Amino acid sequence: MKKKIMIALVLFMISITATRACDICGCGVGSYYLGILPEYNKRFLGMRYQYKSLHTHLGPMGERTPITADETYQSAELWGGWNFGTRFRVLAFVPYNFNRRESQTGNGNKTGLGDIAVMGYFKLFDHKGTLGERLLVQSLWIGGGIKVP
Repeated sequence: MKKKIMIALVLFMISITATRACDICGCGVGSYYLGILPEYNKRFLGMRYQYKSLHTHLGPMGERTPITADETYQSAELWGGWNFGTRFRVLAFVPYNFNRRESQTGNGNKTGLGDIAVMGYFKLFDHKGTLGERLLVQSLWIGGGIKVP
């Protein structure tokens, strides 16, 4: 039953991506940042927001030139994780991106669904102990994943 639900969910995500994909929204600015993951036992679902901005093509002393551009990358992301037993974990990300570029030659916007990613992990090492009076928790995971364009 769970396998059928997962297959249906993946097929549903693929159909959405094909109709509303943003051609640059899955590039390096997508950066599927994991950060510090919540310590959950079974599953979680959440929303997160990222904002990045940069200035490109600045002159030698940091001054603006005719090709200088101000770029803004924003992402609202639905993400979640599911543990299967104590050693397997699956994470999924569904980002929606808002990209803006402003320069003297013109402005541009790209908005749309980014690359959906699904990643699986296996826990190699797990240690819980104390260091003096403090709790020390360490774990090592390996994994891989796919991005759906």
